[in-house]
Amino acid sequence: MRKDFFLPVKVLSRLFRGKFLDYLKKAYDSGRLVFQGNIAHLKEEPAFKKLLTDLYHQEWVVYCKPPFKRAENVIGYLGRYTHRVALSNDRLVLQR
Repeated sequence: MRKDFFLPVKVLSRLFRGKFLDYLKKAYDSGRLVFQGNIAHLKEEPAFKKLLTDLYHQEWVVYCKPPFKRAENVIGYLGRYTHRVALSNDRLVLQR
């Protein structure tokens, strides 16, 4: 690991997981989430709490890169993602 890197990946991953799941729970508690189709069962509080518990016990990997040095590089990077999904559902894996 680079010594000048902002945070170790494991620390960053756990911090992101905690923040993400906290905001997800707050959105659920306030009624801002909509569950349809295959995930309709998550409307029920026990099912949603089990999901949060399962997600919390998974190791997450959060990857970050050093910032771009020039605005042209940012535009080029973002341009590759404007007409497609950056992260498709088939790339999300819940391991048990």
